[in-house]
Amino acid sequence: MRKLTHALTIAPLLAMTMCGVRAAQAVEEDAAISEAVRADVPAILRPGSSTRHAITYSCFARYGRDQLIAAYSNGDDGVVRAYAVTRSGALNLLAESAPRGMGGGDCEVNLLDIDGDGRPEVIVSFGSVRGNSMDWVFQWTGNALVNSGPTVMMAGGIGATDLTNTTFIDILGDGTKQAISIGESPPPPDGSPPLPDKLFRYVNGAFVEEPFPVVEGGTAYPPSMTTYVVIPKEVTGPFALFIRSGGREKRWQEIEVLLNGKRIIPQAKKGDSDSLKRFVFDMANNSALEFRTTGTSGGGADYLLIQQKDSAALEGLMQEKQLPQRTRPEDDEPHGERQ
Repeated sequence: MRKLTHALTIAPLLAMTMCGVRAAQAVEEDAAISEAVRADVPAILRPGSSTRHAITYSCFARYGRDQLIAAYSNGDDGVVRAYAVTRSGALNLLAESAPRGMGGGDCEVNLLDIDGDGRPEVIVSFGSVRGNSMDWVFQWTGNALVNSGPTVMMAGGIGATDLTNTTFIDILGDGTKQAISIGESPPPPDGSPPLPDKLFRYVNGAFVEEPFPVVEGGTAYPPSMTTYVVIPKEVTGPFALFIRSGGREKRWQEIEVLLNGKRIIPQAKKGDSDSLKRFVFDMANNSALEFRTTGTSGGGADYLLIQQKDSAALEGLMQEKQLPQRTRPEDDEPHGERQ
């Protein structure tokens, strides 16, 4: 019995030691892969090609156990690539895509299941000169990286993404993610109006823009988040605030919303977290909208603020044919290791 007790005492220590060893090995492996990604700069981005910059930004996210998605930019042009990762850590190029107009300073790759089919889409973000995130969405088919994000045509026939400072939420409750694109901040220096905030749905592999404008939207995480609402001049109240709990495993337990320090909705409890809430009120420009939530560390509330007159259009979307529910609830938030 004494030996058994000793074994039971040692077993957790051994498990902790092994976990520590595996963690250290993972760190070393990722450092080696990060270096391999940085070294494999696409030829079109190297100094002396068509570019005038010598600095190249790179980032990546692991796609499963033996693949990764990497993105590169030299400030002007960008490339996104899919690699196979061998046991030795070597990278074998599988596919690449370089849409005209993609690029910027710095970069980030996230993986997120947008359409609820259990396979993550690839979100590649580059920084603009004014500090905005220019977001591109790709589908990795196993053979090709397909640009499926919304784009707009700029001067000279160069395309640009129509997603900026994007938040992905499921306010419709149909198992897919909607994209809220927040216009540029600060506005363009030439005095022209910034890009408007937009709401997109992901339907059959493509983004569809909804006709009503978004005043504010995103995810509020516990314990508290305050946003200062900027109301465009052409937008008038009253406003409708839609709130839905985060993913299945990330529900809030309690939530209350305050406008300029005063509670505007009754405090909702855990039992209400699965249903959509709608509250109508009026507000002035630059009002402070505060969300106070309790729940798991990753729990939160998806919210969307629109004009009340557009509520019927949004609720109509919710009543459309429900799409297949996500098969991997753990994919609610962007994941993948970012470097």
